[in-house]
Amino acid sequence: MRIIYPVSEPITTRKARFIQIMNTCHALASLGCEVDIITGCLSESEGELLGRFGLEPVDGLRIHTVPMMRLGYEGRIRISWGLVFNLFCLLKILELVRKGAHSCIYLRHLKLASFLLRFKRRIGLPFIFEAHELFSVTSKKKKVKRLEVLVYTAFDRIVTNSETIKALIEKKFFVPSDRVHVIRNGVSREIVESFRGKEPRTNGKILYVGQLYPWKGVECLIESMQFLENAVVNIVGGSEESIQRLKELSSAKGVSERISFHGQVPPQDVKSFLKDGHIAVLPLVTSPDSSFTCPLKLFEYMAAKMAVVASDIPVIREVLTDGHNSILVKPDDPKSLSQGISRLLEDKELSARVAEQAFLDVSNITWQNRAERIENVLRRLSSV
Repeated sequence: MRIIYPVSEPITTRKARFIQIMNTCHALASLGCEVDIITGCLSESEGELLGRFGLEPVDGLRIHTVPMMRLGYEGRIRISWGLVFNLFCLLKILELVRKGAHSCIYLRHLKLASFLLRFKRRIGLPFIFEAHELFSVTSKKKKVKRLEVLVYTAFDRIVTNSETIKALIEKKFFVPSDRVHVIRNGVSREIVESFRGKEPRTNGKILYVGQLYPWKGVECLIESMQFLENAVVNIVGGSEESIQRLKELSSAKGVSERISFHGQVPPQDVKSFLKDGHIAVLPLVTSPDSSFTCPLKLFEYMAAKMAVVASDIPVIREVLTDGHNSILVKPDDPKSLSQGISRLLEDKELSARVAEQAFLDVSNITWQNRAERIENVLRRLSSV
């Protein structure tokens, strides 16, 4: 199985989507697939890039670079900077297709997908699109819906990370159910194995890992600290601007001394926080963005045997069940969030039980399992 995976952005560890892309491609290559990633020019070697994601070089995974321009342009002649990458990406795809018998084009960038569709017949391969949100719901741009109609109706298969997105694609774009496959994000098998046989922690340490966008709900977590006397929380991730905003909020709420901000850390360094944490918080607010999320960190929390407190929204209920493998609370409600955290702080038996169950539930949601399911979809498609 030979897969071409174009990525129309510079690859960086600061964005969850690149962690997802690199782990998926690495797992596919580890299965024996050949994966050709096409992206913009890198300032480091392929091995160094993999190392930043905590991945080892593997046979079958190749990274090809083509010109990419990401700066704005204010001249009289308007130029689509995305077109630069798109054109060179197309040329690289045609070159790869000439050199070997590839199986498909697999990608998750909507604009690039719509561009490449114009040349689908010339490329001569099935197209698979991986959908992580519906931009026609989260964006006000009218052009986005036209692009989604084009991609979802013309691509051979659609992969989504939740039943929520699958149902919306089928309803909004009249896509047959058998063309849309739910394959969730994953977690490193190494993380799972490193916690197997170990007892869940009950040390009272609260952890949030991830970006600090408003829809992530970290403001709600900070406000909930007013109701949690003596509790402390570590917040890992986010831009300097976001951290400063939240520091000001924590000061205004009188809880700044009990909240530690650690900023962005490499993926492999997150493990030290997971190893020492007791309660992991996923305080998503009610918004179009959160309605599509399938957080990578949720699976890492579960694999690390942390007791999870999360917002009770439909997409999260696809993975978590209140009182079974987590505690679910009302979204946008600091008091409810504090009560969920308090339950786990006060009832160590409950905390250990939901953490252990979460670990069992996530043990088969690894990147390797994800890659196997993607490969199955591709093999069935190639036999049609």
